[in-house]
Amino acid sequence: MSTTSVRSVAPRVLGVAYPSLYVRDLEAATAFYEPLLGPVEYREKGLIGIRLGDTWLTLFDAKLMGLAAENPRNAEFALRLGSPEDVDEMFRRFVAAGAKAVMAPQDTRMYIAMRYACVDDPHGLRLSIYHPTSAPPQ
Repeated sequence: MSTTSVRSVAPRVLGVAYPSLYVRDLEAATAFYEPLLGPVEYREKGLIGIRLGDTWLTLFDAKLMGLAAENPRNAEFALRLGSPEDVDEMFRRFVAAGAKAVMAPQDTRMYIAMRYACVDDPHGLRLSIYHPTSAPPQ
């Protein structure tokens, strides 16, 4: 007989951290992201790390990690920025660096009011860029 009890309420997720991307060309991905998001602060064979606030973006060499030599598919992550103006500027920088504009910066609502923009990077990844303009629900 098991002494383990099952909770009736699932634990609350407090956030998401450490987005990781498995890319076909690690150096090309690094060359794209580093000027936009900041310097590589961690490097070892087959991966690089770029600090994003209180977490890290990790780029892995797909081939060295035992995956097909493909870029990510059906993946997206969001960058929360410090101001609505930062959303507009980061969108411009991504597009100037070769990302495809999906949605130009605009005031919108998804869960909360926000300034929002969206791009697809040259490696097939979708990035949301946003700044909340109202408090998130509790």
